[in-house]
Amino acid sequence: MPPLNCKVGPGPGRARRMFCDDLPAKGEEGDSIVLITQSRRWLIAVCTVVALAAAACGGDDSDDNGGGAAPATTTAAPAAEAPDDEPAATTAAPATTAAPAAEPEAPAEESKPPIKMAVINQEDGLYAWPEVSENTRIFVDWINANGGIDGHMLEMDLCTSGDDPESAQACAQRFANDDSAEFVYIATILNSAPVYEALGPGGANKPMIGQMLWDVPDSLQPGLYSTDPGLLPLAYEAIRFAVEEDGASSLAVLVDDSDIGEATLAVVDYFLSTLGGATLTPVKINMGQADFLPAMTRAGVADSDGLVLLIAESAACQPTRDAMEALGVGDVPAYLGDWCVGEEFRTSGTAEGWRMVTGGRGALTNDPQAQMVRDVYEAAGAEPPAGLAFAATMNMDFLRQVLELAVERAGGVPTGADVTAAAEEWSGSILLGPDTMDCPGVGIWASTCNSAAIVISLQDGEWVALEDFQLIDVALFDPLLG
Repeated sequence: MPPLNCKVGPGPGRARRMFCDDLPAKGEEGDSIVLITQSRRWLIAVCTVVALAAAACGGDDSDDNGGGAAPATTTAAPAAEAPDDEPAATTAAPATTAAPAAEPEAPAEESKPPIKMAVINQEDGLYAWPEVSENTRIFVDWINANGGIDGHMLEMDLCTSGDDPESAQACAQRFANDDSAEFVYIATILNSAPVYEALGPGGANKPMIGQMLWDVPDSLQPGLYSTDPGLLPLAYEAIRFAVEEDGASSLAVLVDDSDIGEATLAVVDYFLSTLGGATLTPVKINMGQADFLPAMTRAGVADSDGLVLLIAESAACQPTRDAMEALGVGDVPAYLGDWCVGEEFRTSGTAEGWRMVTGGRGALTNDPQAQMVRDVYEAAGAEPPAGLAFAATMNMDFLRQVLELAVERAGGVPTGADVTAAAEEWSGSILLGPDTMDCPGVGIWASTCNSAAIVISLQDGEWVALEDFQLIDVALFDPLLG
């Protein structure tokens, strides 16, 4: 397949579209990759080079947080004031001897001023992640309980999102106009364009930390620093593992029956061309369809080396397993994202033997860092984390380390410039992530501070890693941008 010559532009409805000159799939306006997300990406659909532009942050610029959830604030209790000169105490005997005056108490150390942490998260609408707001609160409390950022407590000011671009813009503009918000933590927002316009270099120019890199433009955004590998590295690793590690030469593919599916197949075909090639037998399927057996039969799963599931919905997990068992091919490996790592799929064995690509170790059964995160949740009285909560944990640990550098640099509460400098100076490892990463990303992939991916699998009821983190060279994807 020749190199793709693509550029990102607006698409129909709420989609973004990547226009390409040489894609095999044809559309009304020429060849195109539509960038639109699915709901359970955790992060991400295995090979969906697409991202919904619907998202937001509920509210306007008023003090009521724009109709969203009231800002959640965690403050350190003020240090008790030392008493002024107390009268000297006296003893009862001997009567003629006055007791020595009590030593004045040493003044209590003054508490350090807090650091405001502006947060935007999508909690309402068709796609909503209230669990990521909970994750953020849990780890803010955990950081504060462990001394804060060099004694500075984090005060969380949360603006929640709706299901419309206007609310995303309203939340971003609220923090853009707030002089006390030196940086903004983006928990997760699908419709990110208006947020970047308000907060990025063309707007208030405030550093943005976090975000799930749902869409290719998310991975290219200056002023955004994220530990999420993004769509393309994760999609590429799923296909690479099938071809290079499992030796697959023929792959059956189930894909959503939409222009998204067409675009996804084109990208998978491009990936395979860079890996030496493997044959694909794609079959489109409607997500409302309960029985996947006819589609799997047409895709020739029984005669293939593996099944690539490009329907990024947890609702597709059980129908996929049922159809594979009906065909007698339950041992054929399936390659997908981590939307089938829920506890129900572990206990039922639905995902047994499947290969799932993810950006972190959070789902692993016996990983010490994953257990530590589960312990933090348990101590907070919360349900065990799953899915996006693990990716959000990685971003929160990254934020903690960046703020530590920024406070050291500023000698106190950091400015936005201090946070930016710290983010670009920082390098190291984070909870659940690879051993090393740094910011900004390579070349035009400015916000992609971490391009490593790992493949996990359910083996005898436990989630295990099938490989170490694989660092993906994001320059491989430059041809997709033209």
